[in-house]
Amino acid sequence: MSYYNNNANYGHKNFSFPNFGGGLKRTNSLSNDEIFDLLEWVGNRNRWTNYVYLLLIVWDFDRNNDFRGGHKFGQEYEKVEEHLTELFVNGGATQYQYNQVISSLENFAKFFRNRSFEEELRKQTLDYAYLQIGVRPSELHEEVKLLRDQLRRLSSDQRTRIPKDKIAKPQQTRRFSSDRLEMMDLKNTILELQKKNKKLTDLVSQSDEKIDALQDQAARYQEEASNYQAALGNAINVRWRDDDQNNAVNLSDDIEKLVHTLGSFTKVKGSGVKIREDAANQLLASYNCRTDANEKRGSKFGGKLLLAAALQLKILETIINHVKYNYKISNNKDTDAQEWIDAEEEWVGGSGFLVQEPFELPQNQAYDNNHHNNNLEIDIISNTNELIRLMSRLTEIRSGTDNFTPIAPIKVRQYVYAALGSRAFNDQTHPFISYLIGKIISIMDFYRELLDEQKKQELPNEAIELVLEVIHLFFFRLKAQPTIPEFRFFPSGHPLDAELMEGTWENIQKYEVEICYFPAIGINLGSKDRRVFTKARIITRPKSTLRDDEGDDD
Repeated sequence: MSYYNNNANYGHKNFSFPNFGGGLKRTNSLSNDEIFDLLEWVGNRNRWTNYVYLLLIVWDFDRNNDFRGGHKFGQEYEKVEEHLTELFVNGGATQYQYNQVISSLENFAKFFRNRSFEEELRKQTLDYAYLQIGVRPSELHEEVKLLRDQLRRLSSDQRTRIPKDKIAKPQQTRRFSSDRLEMMDLKNTILELQKKNKKLTDLVSQSDEKIDALQDQAARYQEEASNYQAALGNAINVRWRDDDQNNAVNLSDDIEKLVHTLGSFTKVKGSGVKIREDAANQLLASYNCRTDANEKRGSKFGGKLLLAAALQLKILETIINHVKYNYKISNNKDTDAQEWIDAEEEWVGGSGFLVQEPFELPQNQAYDNNHHNNNLEIDIISNTNELIRLMSRLTEIRSGTDNFTPIAPIKVRQYVYAALGSRAFNDQTHPFISYLIGKIISIMDFYRELLDEQKKQELPNEAIELVLEVIHLFFFRLKAQPTIPEFRFFPSGHPLDAELMEGTWENIQKYEVEICYFPAIGINLGSKDRRVFTKARIITRPKSTLRDDEGDDD
């Protein structure tokens, strides 16, 4: 299909493509006037998108250059795509402009990768490019070809000799044509600034309300803490020192570090990563996501970003559920190692697609209840829980006047889990840790392929760090707090909650959760008196009814 026709208006309204008459056929060269007319036409393109489409035409024009070998094209393509993304992120381009230009670049790239099957796609893309810059293909193609050949024949002295009248002419044309454009740009800029000012005013108002609510909440917490400490006496204090890693502020900082570590481990963007699309789409579908892994348009969030989020959720689910199941099985004295393997193969650890990976146990060693070192952490947890239960009974059924006994169960729990949060499983040769490392690496390999050999070699060390951070945080350090925090994931389709989810939305009621890839962590999350350590990390989407309405309008 062709994007242009005989009636299309290719000339710019302020500066038409130069008419060279029949001079080309007679002389096979351009006069000085014609050269500057052509260059003046290029310089008067008033939209940045025109230069992207001109670049497409230049890429296609010089076909015999080694540029078409692929390597140089790939480098320039990545640079252009990177600059366009930066332009869009910094507000220099609208969503529509960005999508249109990126679509044209990707279509042209497909032709380079598979020219024998994508020739029609190339023609369509170039037709659209010529239409956008306002010139017929035959005109620009012949003039650029002739200009290139002529410039190659010019001496350096000739190239620098510019007639004064040709210097003045473009300046006059630009001043004349740009005045009106500047007025239009100023008007649009004023309207945009007014809209942004209104949005910022609304956000400031919302922020003031949140600040007032948080200040009231902080005052209540302070009063509760003061009353609690007064009741227990000055000698009893269940809060950690400010310089302790388990202090609530330091714990929140470490949660943010874990979010960063998890995001780095699950990267799927870049030339060094190849996505296994069938598996990736199956994973996204299992979380009820509506975007495919290779989708880049039609949504604020592209498919790769959504896939990275799904992999973060998959890795978290795998580690958390395996630890829970391991503790349950290890406390069952009648379950031997082989039964654990059989149960694990049948068990679905989360809502994502389960990757089955055989678990080879060291013979007569791992998960043997008689092997003290491998079960050390689980034995400590079991005995601590029993001690806490007995101390609580002591408080209930034995009378006394001391202040320490009522708080003893809390202090025991805090110190034991603080120690585990620092030292538990800090040995990568532990069979369970070794298994989890292999498990999450297998999961990542199932959905993506790393093409960088150095990155492959670094992956096991990154997996060790990630596994230990997740176990230490979710199973030990949270339980070292005076009041044990809870963590909560939100399923796909869940309404947005600004107090529990990270983000700022203008019309919060129009959006819902697409995927929650890191949970909200806090105390009493379901009540109005909640205390949030960290908000859930989510990706949003328009509610289904809104998407359906938009589809009907199209």
